[in-house]
Amino acid sequence: MAGRGTFEVTSQRRLVRLVKHLRGQEEEGLRVEFVVQPRYDREVDFSSHLRIDPDGSWQLLGVQSLVNAGYRHEVSGAASSALTSTPRSPTHGEVVDTVARELAREGYFGPVCIDSMTLRDGSWVPVLEVNVRMSMGSLNLGLDERVREHGLRSHLWQEGAAVADGFTVDRFLEALCAEGPLYEGGSTPGVLPLVSGSLAAPRGRLICTALCAPESFDSLRASARSVASSVGVTLVGAT
Repeated sequence: MAGRGTFEVTSQRRLVRLVKHLRGQEEEGLRVEFVVQPRYDREVDFSSHLRIDPDGSWQLLGVQSLVNAGYRHEVSGAASSALTSTPRSPTHGEVVDTVARELAREGYFGPVCIDSMTLRDGSWVPVLEVNVRMSMGSLNLGLDERVREHGLRSHLWQEGAAVADGFTVDRFLEALCAEGPLYEGGSTPGVLPLVSGSLAAPRGRLICTALCAPESFDSLRASARSVASSVGVTLVGAT
């Protein structure tokens, strides 16, 4: 899940290594299953978020842009309307409707995230993956809706971290408040840590949102990273 276990085959040698590993698992009596996909020449990743009700009806909640680090989620943010309004076959609406109806027919109801991408040749991959669960994008969509009345947008990001012994989230919050980037409500931009349990020694994940105009995201994230480093969180990128 979430990119874990993805293995990119870039040469005959890597393919031989993969086959050897899988054969070893089978010889131990394990059942081996995997999905083979081409590596697409991607331009933009995005995700569509919907909710299916028990009666089979569904509602599109919104669309989020995605930035992935390797094969794992790194940043979710507001998506350009062109991602879903550009004429394509099938259309974005047709894809979402088909996925929702098929899931409802199987008896599923609840949150759904459909990952898609546009390609550099102008085509698109309408369904790269379907996640029948809450996702980072759906969390960010909810945050975005809450701050839009203040003229802000939500930009959620996560990255791996080495966490020092003795680190506490309280220290991080105090440092964010002292340095200025902590979001405290209203229209003043800032950063909010979202998950405390993921920041535990020796390794964890920093998960935050920057509530700001899109052009301010990079600077706010840089400020939050600097504060995290000052209190014992060494960022190592998405893992």
